Amino acid sequence: MQKLSKLLPILVSVFAITLVISTFGMAQSPDPLAYVIKSRVSGKVLDVPGFSSSDHAQIQQIADNGGINQEWRLEPVSGGYYKIISRWSGKALDIPDGSFNDNVVIQQFTEHNGLNQQWELVQLPGGYTKIVSRLTRKVLDVPNGDTDNGVKIQQFTDHGGVNQQWQLIPVTAVYKVVSRATGKVLDIPDFATDNHAILQQFTDNGGINQMFTFVPNANGYYKIVSNCSGKVLDIPNGSDANHVLIQQFTDHGGTNQQWRLSRVANGWYRIISVDNNKSLDIPNGSPNDGVQIQQFNSHNGHNQQWRLVRVRR
Repeated sequence: MQKLSKLLPILVSVFAITLVISTFGMAQSPDPLAYVIKSRVSGKVLDVPGFSSSDHAQIQQIADNGGINQEWRLEPVSGGYYKIISRWSGKALDIPDGSFNDNVVIQQFTEHNGLNQQWELVQLPGGYTKIVSRLTRKVLDVPNGDTDNGVKIQQFTDHGGVNQQWQLIPVTAVYKVVSRATGKVLDIPDFATDNHAILQQFTDNGGINQMFTFVPNANGYYKIVSNCSGKVLDIPNGSDANHVLIQQFTDHGGTNQQWRLSRVANGWYRIISVDNNKSLDIPNGSPNDGVQIQQFNSHNGHNQQWRLVRVRR
């Protein structure tokens, strides 16, 4: 067996990512370590009941419904262990009071440094994982292999059963990118699939040409992929000049196709080129449909601020 931690850098570079809050139209930056955790025996996923944000909420299994309360991020700690943090509540999977007993129900609790919130991810054949407590060496377990919705997840002595095996499925999220200045969204004109099509803003119509996936690299930057064309946002010829229009182009891995997200406030971000540190910009903050997106020196104007709103997983 092999710790899943050895595989995570590969997963991060291959799979795209998702938001912290999305089900209700709110957004944060993509997270490269976001997963749905699915039981082998039941096909159900770990879930925070009722979108609870309270300490002591007991973790259940339920059918995958795409909710943010079913998504988890992995936070590395010492020794190759991880905290498993709810994307919804920001709280960690926790063994109450650090109990060593079988049948103790797993809860969420405010994140701290206790060993009762630290887990080893051990790879098993077939792409499955057992999730082992650092403190108790017991594993996450679906009681009696029950397949019903609402069953509470417990810790139990490791016996190798399929009710103790899980799939960590990376979340691949799709976003619309909304301007703070105009309320319009980034758009590939006329569903173009060709290189050199210029990015524009347009009224949100739900089209696939207004949907983008943020794919991370090992440095924490992103390529921004059009779901319409499969092409990525690109600064032509890596130009450093202001007013250069942003195009889509075949992915070649250049830094002129890499972007970072700089938090401004309240879920708004600047989208900044790794190549030249300039930001995606709506010229003069124009509210018109069809206005082409340029790069420009970064500043605090709303015409350089964007919200990522997840539209599907």
